[in-house]
Amino acid sequence: MSNMYCWTEARDNASQRGGHLVTITSAAENAFIQTNLPSVTAPDGSYTWAWLGAYQDSDDQEPGEFSWVTGEPWDWTNWSPGNPSNDGGFEDYVITDGTGYGVWNDLYNCWTGHHLYAYLIEFEADCNGDGIVDYGQI
Repeated sequence: MSNMYCWTEARDNASQRGGHLVTITSAAENAFIQTNLPSVTAPDGSYTWAWLGAYQDSDDQEPGEFSWVTGEPWDWTNWSPGNPSNDGGFEDYVITDGTGYGVWNDLYNCWTGHHLYAYLIEFEADCNGDGIVDYGQI
């Protein structure tokens, strides 16, 4: 399964690169991502989805109650019809489509074999945390 990632692997890879899985908190952000997200295709030629930085801790949250990896407020969503479905009570991670529609779906993680070819990394403007926007500072 080379070049495929489950959510926790994608989250860890994003962190190792100095960012985090993307958070989408408005229609404008969602439109920007969909406009700039290249179409990702699987080896069979089908479109694929990309992991977002949204999850639910099924031990602490109600089904369908999600959080962003950054702790930002969860007050805007773009679920596809019928989602979040929490299929079987185990869909704790969120994906966006690679076809330009920008809708979200909840999905299982590694232990159920759900791996994707893509994940989206967001980098903060203050990468080193000194309170100054890094316009080439680092």
